[in-house]
Amino acid sequence: FYKGDQQEKVRLGETPFEKSDEELSKEFGEFGKPGELVKVSVEKENYVSQSFWLPVSNSGVVSSEVMLKLIEDKKQTVEISSAEKALDQLFLAQRFALTNEFERALIEIDKVLNNFPRLARALSMKASIYYAKGDFKESLNWYEKAIEANPQVREAVEMSALIRKKLRLPAASSPISTPDQLLDKTNGAK
Repeated sequence: FYKGDQQEKVRLGETPFEKSDEELSKEFGEFGKPGELVKVSVEKENYVSQSFWLPVSNSGVVSSEVMLKLIEDKKQTVEISSAEKALDQLFLAQRFALTNEFERALIEIDKVLNNFPRLARALSMKASIYYAKGDFKESLNWYEKAIEANPQVREAVEMSALIRKKLRLPAASSPISTPDQLLDKTNGAK
């Protein structure tokens, strides 16, 4: 239930839930004043939560029987499934890369990027594969995409600076002019 003016969330227990007013008061303190409503929420992982209001009587919460059927949260289930599939593909790509099967690794990473085009870790992994292949310009391109998606990916920042130095290219054209400044920014310095 939600308690007080700040709507602090307090766990009552599991369903089916049955307690007397005295037990509730002893465990959780005062619920509210007579005439007020108490918000009760029924929640379960991977299900859509349901909330309802119960009136408070002179002696506490009015005895109520509420029958609810929680509906499975398909969106959350799909998101978890999609994330797990992406992780599996990234691990497979890593395995291919470790055995020098770079083209197969790139195919697996592209599958991830089709669903998550701004996933910085996948962009950075793709860059590292091009680096391992010796294609430094393409590697730099993908590291910079990773930085654009998330400047906090330290590997991408460091490798971008290293490749620019190796190819004798100027520092990245951004308000941050040196790799050290970019690293400072990702570490929270001002």
